[in-house]
Amino acid sequence: MKKLKFNLAALLCLCALLTATTFTSCNKDDDDVSTNPNDLIGKWKLVEEKDEWKDSDGEKGSETEKYDNDEEMWETWTFKEDGTLIEEWFYKFNDSKIHTDTSNYQTDKNKLSGDFLDDGYTAVFSISGNTLTITCECKEDGDWDKETYIFKKVNN
Repeated sequence: MKKLKFNLAALLCLCALLTATTFTSCNKDDDDVSTNPNDLIGKWKLVEEKDEWKDSDGEKGSETEKYDNDEEMWETWTFKEDGTLIEEWFYKFNDSKIHTDTSNYQTDKNKLSGDFLDDGYTAVFSISGNTLTITCECKEDGDWDKETYIFKKVNN
């Protein structure tokens, strides 16, 4: 009986240790998310776009578009240190650039603003590893729209 109590106590201690380790490792992932504006600097390729909406009549919907290397066209965003944002679209046929938009951006912690945003939208960003997520949201006259853009860092 004494040996059984010892084994049960050891098993309970082991379970408690594993549980604590699991929760600690889960929290580490949250620490890897950055909202440091300096981490935005560089070129990012759009890999996914999500759109969710709800109108004043209560109708709602969502769409998700994923882009991979087989796409005919792709888009990149380059954030420069001087506050310039360059959006470029490329055509796969000969890797030619087909369109470029240049605008300005500003950051305040994890908030993004600038003339690249449509009127009424606010934007926030987060970076985890080589993934940038930008979420733009607009609430106006009972309508709601949320657009999420997911980018992968492009190595220059």
